[in-house]
Amino acid sequence: MKKEIYDSYYYDGRKKRWKIENFRDGCPPKPSPDVIEEWKINWENTEGNTEQEHALKKLFTELLPHNSDLDDVLIKVCTLNDFYSTNIYNVSDC
Repeated sequence: MKKEIYDSYYYDGRKKRWKIENFRDGCPPKPSPDVIEEWKINWENTEGNTEQEHALKKLFTELLPHNSDLDDVLIKVCTLNDFYSTNIYNVSDC
């Protein structure tokens, strides 16, 4: 049986270059403290990630802490879509 190989592209902040991980059968490496720490460091060192997280925290906890107004929810959804490409649509239909 042929095994499929999937590629995952991410920016390696320590080496300042894009990196490709090959996952056989679509599975990343088995989680371990070392693997988790490596991915955490890569995420933290990718330009813009920590700034986006700080902005989201401020938006969700300080500026618009409640979801009682549809306008507030739409602002949050648009921000999440922009930062993480979540593809959340039709919020007004919910």
